[in-house]
Amino acid sequence: MRRLVWFGAVVALLAGCSALGGSVEDKPGPVPDPADRSKAVAEAWDGSPAARAWREGFYPLEPLTRLPEDAFHSGADKEAWLLHRLVWRSNTIADIPSTAPVKWADGKSLDLRLLDPRQALPMDPAAESGGEGPPPLKITAWRYGSLDMLTSRGRAVVPAWLYTIEGYATPLARVAVAESAPPKNPIGPREEIAPDLSLESVSADGTVLTLKAGHGACDAGAKVDVLESAETVVLAGSVKPGPDPDGACTAQLLLQTVTVRLARPLAARVPVDALTGGPVMFQGRMRETGD
Repeated sequence: MRRLVWFGAVVALLAGCSALGGSVEDKPGPVPDPADRSKAVAEAWDGSPAARAWREGFYPLEPLTRLPEDAFHSGADKEAWLLHRLVWRSNTIADIPSTAPVKWADGKSLDLRLLDPRQALPMDPAAESGGEGPPPLKITAWRYGSLDMLTSRGRAVVPAWLYTIEGYATPLARVAVAESAPPKNPIGPREEIAPDLSLESVSADGTVLTLKAGHGACDAGAKVDVLESAETVVLAGSVKPGPDPDGACTAQLLLQTVTVRLARPLAARVPVDALTGGPVMFQGRMRETGD
């Protein structure tokens, strides 16, 4: 059976000066078979309370922010957005209800905490005082609205804040409620130092996942293998060996976009990271703290 360079590759990626400051032996033990790990993860999740929680919670599978249709007018505006250089020049914040419902096509709904519009949108406090960087984007008004988006339970109408950005004809929209807490993993992580995957998008038909995966500066890039079960899609990240796997290399983590095609739509199945044993969450997710 072909064995993938999986856990060993991740350790090699972080060797020498990992974020945890640890070191790696010159001769690590045998590399575990990733297929065995993926099967164990699928078995732990299938039929578990965690899988049920995934089907009953609010987990977006699309970007939480939608830019104005005419974004961006300049490179400076784009840079300001990427650096969260936004300043508040809008109307006074009115009384905001404590909760708002997410509504699914099957008629079910879930009330979630409604975030203050200034919490929902990532903003760099330093932008208000100027300083180095591009001129900030100015928020001149805001209003309550909604977004139609894909979630772990199918399409839903989700509360959103609609922001008017000075100079832009259409609003910037941002999900206005915090998503549900991640389900508790029914299986522990393979190794705590392993970088996990993040979800970028799911295709309209649910069969193609776009992910961010980590790799090192001296390997040949990241790859993701998939094992599908009744209730899960287990994703095993690894790196492709470089031309000199035993040579010296700077310890840095690079992110790469990887696409995975499924045999059938993701639907309500949980995308699970084989290394961490937990769900693969969407990039830029909002927690209850409003980050």
